Amino acid sequence: MFTQKHPKPDRPVRIACRPGLVARAMAVLAASLLAGGAPAGGAPGQDQWVPPPGVPIPPKDFKIARQTDRSVTLTWRDISDNETRFVIHRSGGPGNVYRKYTVISRDPEGKGGVQSFSQTGLADGQYWYSITARNAKGDSFRAGHTMVVVRAQPDCSGATSASCEGFAEGYLERAYPCAGNGVPLLRSFYFGYGVRSTPVDHHFAAISVMPAGTAEELIPSGSTPPHVVQSGKIGLMFADKNKDDEYFYKVSHYTGPLSRGIRRYRMCEVGCVGRNVRTIPRLPSRAGLKGTFVLVGFYVYFPTGRDRHVREIAVFENNGKLHVTLQDKEDTISDHFVYIVDFAWVSPLRIRRRGESGGSARGGARVSVPRGTKVIRGFRFDFGKDKDRHLREVGVLPMNDKLEVYFADKNGDDRFDWRVQWAVLGDRPAKR
Repeated sequence: MFTQKHPKPDRPVRIACRPGLVARAMAVLAASLLAGGAPAGGAPGQDQWVPPPGVPIPPKDFKIARQTDRSVTLTWRDISDNETRFVIHRSGGPGNVYRKYTVISRDPEGKGGVQSFSQTGLADGQYWYSITARNAKGDSFRAGHTMVVVRAQPDCSGATSASCEGFAEGYLERAYPCAGNGVPLLRSFYFGYGVRSTPVDHHFAAISVMPAGTAEELIPSGSTPPHVVQSGKIGLMFADKNKDDEYFYKVSHYTGPLSRGIRRYRMCEVGCVGRNVRTIPRLPSRAGLKGTFVLVGFYVYFPTGRDRHVREIAVFENNGKLHVTLQDKEDTISDHFVYIVDFAWVSPLRIRRRGESGGSARGGARVSVPRGTKVIRGFRFDFGKDKDRHLREVGVLPMNDKLEVYFADKNGDDRFDWRVQWAVLGDRPAKR
């Protein structure tokens, strides 16, 4: 058994494998952000009180709609019919008192409408926003308690990695600093539901880890890339068909000197069912196969707008063929999926060692691997024949001398088989 530690920059999150411990540990982490003087049951400076008759109900779905380096746009949904204004409150972080920041008139659309507020010129720091509804009788209690973190763009001239973490719903494109130094080679990824809420069952529709960048498209006839990520960003998704459930994400890529001067390739296919195998075409001479396949990103999803249970997920290369799997136990034609996989062929002179780890586990596992900067060549998770689950979390997190993997439903007590192909970067020929 291993225990949760507070995430540190450029290092994977350490998450326990014991059933349910991941969600509880991350909930404690989120709650600790709200500590530092916050009254019980709330975020910074929230009071406990019962509103008098006639006071409006606070709005719902108060969240970040858009964020740039120095600005944020917040949106919310009006669910009351007797307020005249909304009041935005802001604090400087956990433990600080919320102060009224601005008053916004109610949109003429009234109840059910979506309204927004934008703030620009934010300095570096951590901000908490909340919202109340107001009328002549008074203000509702504060709702929302949304955290915004603002940091200056780093100097990427000597950077060797790009990373990001946070919370999102549905598809997210966010800034991904320092990913443009070379071809970003995938180091780690983790997605999990129920990190700061009670875990519930979730269906599955899509998963995406796709940094922006130009790739040489090795696309089978009749297929077209269904998705392009904006420059300087990364596309992330872990969602069911409604795309309204909050998940935690943590992703990192290697962007150091060994990622420069190599080429990025893309394969895409639609109409796949079950396990899909495709020969990788048109490599720069077949000598390219002497190199090492390393993942850059992937986007795998069911396009039909239906929720699925998941039995197996896989993306890996073997003998010049790309294997991509997304299936539940039925494997029917109605369960067809689409994939985009970006990868690089890395010279043996840039790989110190490559290998494969695997086994059988419940919830997650940690195994020893060689020290050094590791990148992911491929992965496969499988609950087994005639089994599918409500997927709660999935991840591959290489560390200095350890490798953690996760593939679990709400309870984390179902056994799965797993395999991860990895490579240790260096300046010596690869060892097999």
